[in-house]
Amino acid sequence: MKIKTTSIAFIIVAVIFVTIAVTEISGLWSTASEKTPDIIQNGTSGNTYDPSDIKGSYTFNDVSDFYKIDLQVLYKAFNTPQNTDGSAIKIKDINTFNSSQDVEIGPGSMKIFVALYNNLPIELDGSYLPKQAAEIILQVNTNLTDEQKNYLISHTLK
Repeated sequence: MKIKTTSIAFIIVAVIFVTIAVTEISGLWSTASEKTPDIIQNGTSGNTYDPSDIKGSYTFNDVSDFYKIDLQVLYKAFNTPQNTDGSAIKIKDINTFNSSQDVEIGPGSMKIFVALYNNLPIELDGSYLPKQAAEIILQVNTNLTDEQKNYLISHTLK
């Protein structure tokens, strides 16, 4: 039995489109990114969003909404102009406002800030924080462990 080349091409295209349609209808296919961080479901943190799941594509508004931190606090912590549109600044771009430093300030810095600000668990990975961010954490979170305090001392930019 011989199958024509055009028949094979039609079958392949049909299979691809049917597969996409079925997975899209069933909810398994999505071309849009999910901007919802994972939830911490154990420990004393309750059901809160996991700061280690913050991505560089998140905006200041996303972080403010998910982690209940006022935008003005985020602006101050990361040297961002106060009149900036929070939906226009991606976390991966915060180094722009801290570029005079020799160390990059990026998503890792935001993860540490959010976790320590909200007293949430986080692996202290070596990311640095601007001086203002460390000062805000020390003012807001009086429950820092000695390890966290020492981390802030050694990982705060002067």
